[in-house]
Amino acid sequence: MIDELKAKIQGFAAAYKAIKTGAPVAASTKISDSVGEGGKNIAADVKLVQELLNKNHGQSLTADGDCGAKTIAAIKDFQAKKAGLSTPDGRIDPGGQTWTALSTGKAVAAATTKDGKPTTPAKEQPAPSGKYYSHPKASQVNLNKGARAVPLNAPAEQLLRSLLAGSGNMSATYTSTLRTYVDQARAMFGNVPSQIDEWYGRNAPKVPAAFRQYKAKGDQAGFAKWLEAYDKERGRQISNHLPGLAIDVININHKAFQNFSRGKAGVKLLLDEPKIGVTHIEFIFKVTGGSASAGGGGSTELPADSTAPVSATAPVSGAISQSVGEGGKNVEADVKLVQQLLNKNHGQSLTADGDCGAKTIAAIKDFQAKKAGLSNPDGRIDPGGKTWIALSTGKFVAPVPPINNGQNNVEPGDLKGEYAKIAAQYGLEQAVVYTIQKVESGGKGYLADGRAKILFEGHVFWRELVAIGKDPEALLEGNENILYKKWVSTHYVGGAGEYDRLAKAQKIDSSAALKSASWGEFQIMGNNHKSVGYSTVEEFVEAMKVPGTNNVKALMEFCKNNNLLRFVTGPNKRWAKFAEGYNGPGYKKNKYDEKLAAAYEEFKKQYPEPAPPMA
Repeated sequence: MIDELKAKIQGFAAAYKAIKTGAPVAASTKISDSVGEGGKNIAADVKLVQELLNKNHGQSLTADGDCGAKTIAAIKDFQAKKAGLSTPDGRIDPGGQTWTALSTGKAVAAATTKDGKPTTPAKEQPAPSGKYYSHPKASQVNLNKGARAVPLNAPAEQLLRSLLAGSGNMSATYTSTLRTYVDQARAMFGNVPSQIDEWYGRNAPKVPAAFRQYKAKGDQAGFAKWLEAYDKERGRQISNHLPGLAIDVININHKAFQNFSRGKAGVKLLLDEPKIGVTHIEFIFKVTGGSASAGGGGSTELPADSTAPVSATAPVSGAISQSVGEGGKNVEADVKLVQQLLNKNHGQSLTADGDCGAKTIAAIKDFQAKKAGLSNPDGRIDPGGKTWIALSTGKFVAPVPPINNGQNNVEPGDLKGEYAKIAAQYGLEQAVVYTIQKVESGGKGYLADGRAKILFEGHVFWRELVAIGKDPEALLEGNENILYKKWVSTHYVGGAGEYDRLAKAQKIDSSAALKSASWGEFQIMGNNHKSVGYSTVEEFVEAMKVPGTNNVKALMEFCKNNNLLRFVTGPNKRWAKFAEGYNGPGYKKNKYDEKLAAAYEEFKKQYPEPAPPMA
């Protein structure tokens, strides 16, 4: 399975002919998403940027589609010298100032003062009213404050509400604003060393080693004191949460919010932190009116009360930062919040102690079956997932009986109206959508018990663990059937047994495990979740669990983001090119192009309408 996926990716890559350094680049060529520091970094986009940096900025980068340190350094250098940015951020966005200068070759002079000296970044100033981006529906946004966050001042709240409304996020929670060093140490102790390296290592080089030293001893208070002393020594603060210049936002469509907010008047910086489900945003003015003594938390917020069960009338607020329940991360604060909500919204009498034991898991499954609309409860709650939404909002979903139509699949014919919408959305004929669905799925995406079909890949799990700073070698004993460096087929068990392998892997790291399995009708790997339209792997998995159009939409997103739909639009279909891009170089051997062409001719008779215009 993974070899086939690799072949698909290689086939797509082969569709792009290499452009040699210095060779002309077509003016119509565009990047599809952000490139550089904190960007999406789709390989084809990165490669194009590297080629343009070579052509228009005299670099000698290897145009390999890998956005490493050299590429980011070259972007910052270009921004400083030719894009007119006084504070280069190392990121290029479609249609942005850096992209315009780079793609056209028309350099922009750096901003200067009247005497010809370069300007310096403006210091944060109080926000004057009427100066920053405003949206007419800002007041309609349901904006919640996390339990540890200090309230925003009026201009900051107005700007945040406007950005949320403009991006279509009419409900959100901000979880962190002003922090003390105690808060900062607590927030950092909730992360793994690799994240500390990534977020702080470059600008605060002594932090990673100190973090490891203090965390090994469990000395959070000592680390807080060390951080404060270190900041005084170097004359700057470890985080812009400390002076009250930053906000962390959760429970939103992060991609839409980030894309919309970037460049809006008043916004200084946006950082995507998908590992913790947070967008970090900074304005050009202080965002709070509070004092540091009030404290300000992290991405997990819950009342600091006793472990007693919460009554049905007691308010419970906040959001979980990681998965809770069977096979979940089970961060103590998250578990405690779930227990409180189960007591409040499902009539349980759990001790809210943060310990996810058998009673808590049983209560989750009972809630899923009776109030979250799950026909096959799995005892797990993911941030932003169906169970979490029902539990946290109190808006319950009626139980759904298990789907049972022989293969437990919703047939395409049952979703004719939905397929028509998908075709229109992606500018395709309906016959094309049905063709791809039939040939590429095999029609067996679900097990007899209704669960999505999966295949767990131990060698992918090895790579995912390395990526988050865990040592697979140290975890090998007893896990040989789920953890191995190179692909082998001997550990596959198939069917429901793959869920046993997944559950075992989730005990090591849940998100990494989910990314290491292929899911549903089209067996899309979890680590492709972003390329198919889901900001987190947990959201992707929840979507793939449901028979219907989610799987097809994910497939279409994969094809769109890998530039494959161009081969199947218009009157002349290039099925061989599509098959090469999707199925890889071996498509001829399996006759995928012939199967696609034949299926299209059949479906064209059933759905003869002309291709709709692009949505």
